[in-house]
Amino acid sequence: MTLLVPAAENQILFTMLAAWLAFLYMDRDDLLGWRNVDLVMLFAWVPMGDYEVGYIPTQTVMAYLPLFYFVARGLLSCRDSGLRRWHLAGGDRLLWLALLCTLAFGVLLVFIAPLPLHEMDYFRWPVSPTGLAGYAGARLLLEGHLPYGNVPADPPGMDTYGLTYYVLFIPFTFLFDGEFGTSVYYPGHRVIALMFHLLSVAGMYLVGLRLGGKRMALGMALFWAATPSSLLPLFWSQLTALLPACLCIFAISRLHRPFQAGVLLAMGATAAYFPAFILPAWLGHYRGRSRVLFLAGFTLIALTTLIPLLFSESGIGNFFEASVLHQEGATFGARSPTWGRWSPWAHYPIMRPLKRVFLLLFILIALVSFRLGRGTDVRRLCALSGAVIVASQLWKSHAPGFFVLWFLPFLMVGLLGPSNEEPGGAPESIP
Repeated sequence: MTLLVPAAENQILFTMLAAWLAFLYMDRDDLLGWRNVDLVMLFAWVPMGDYEVGYIPTQTVMAYLPLFYFVARGLLSCRDSGLRRWHLAGGDRLLWLALLCTLAFGVLLVFIAPLPLHEMDYFRWPVSPTGLAGYAGARLLLEGHLPYGNVPADPPGMDTYGLTYYVLFIPFTFLFDGEFGTSVYYPGHRVIALMFHLLSVAGMYLVGLRLGGKRMALGMALFWAATPSSLLPLFWSQLTALLPACLCIFAISRLHRPFQAGVLLAMGATAAYFPAFILPAWLGHYRGRSRVLFLAGFTLIALTTLIPLLFSESGIGNFFEASVLHQEGATFGARSPTWGRWSPWAHYPIMRPLKRVFLLLFILIALVSFRLGRGTDVRRLCALSGAVIVASQLWKSHAPGFFVLWFLPFLMVGLLGPSNEEPGGAPESIP
């Protein structure tokens, strides 16, 4: 059983899983082509040990190299209008069986695999505090209070998320009733994580169906269900990665419905902030009436979450302190020199000035993305969106590691997917 536990000391299984996926999706006609390089970079983080294992200074520098690659690759791909082929080995029946097996493996990770960790001095139900934060914030909202400044101080950063994040937890406070931090809620936390994982798989199926038909839909769903980058957050119930990624996936699937895409992207932005970074690119993608509808959907959700902060005593102040100032202090403030063990400047002081350089680079890319987004199809828009979000990871101080799920949906569609104009790959109609 311990072989199935993706602990820091046990990366063998996940490395084999990444190698299997690379074999399925590789371009056998052009072994040195961009597609195969993209796959290698997507899985480059898998063999690395956790941030508590190995020689961390070297690992952090190596881990940053794929980030630079994806920024450049995404920016170049967003202007590439050439045709692309969709590569996926194996028959449909075999792939469906593989998808079912990987989904079952996800359930195993959620409910069975944590048990051996008890013997490794971990908690019986090891979960990320992000779910506990959502639960505590939802309970406060039901009592008529905003989470900011009111949630428990231990662990820190419990009120650093957007209001939508806490609102989405409200239904689960009734399904899994219990006090904050009790063992009653830990299984519920895992059920929530599994739900968003399964929804993401379904969302990737819809994205693939629109881009290239049923086979590509199956391939996209299988990739998401089996990639270690989604299974590891599922195992730890890292809902700040799973929840916004799920919303972004469905926003991609509804790109042909501008208002719905705006609503979904705004829900992600008001939950975990980062989807707001790609707002200029998506505004550039739409034109005329479609741009108005998209902006209307985005604004509707943004105002809905902003109004309670405006009419609450110290609402804006507490929110600003818990979100913006908390992140600024972690990245540029007093904590930044020693905080963030998964960042090179935590180990190499000479590299600390690069943080501000990377921040300026990110701002430039985000602003230019409005112009680059014009005339893009779904694939090229996703490539551009992935580049913007990856650029946002360069200047942050990372404590446990990167939020790979924040940009993985966009890179999957933008780099692995075919262009919409590919002969024989007409997307199916989805209402």
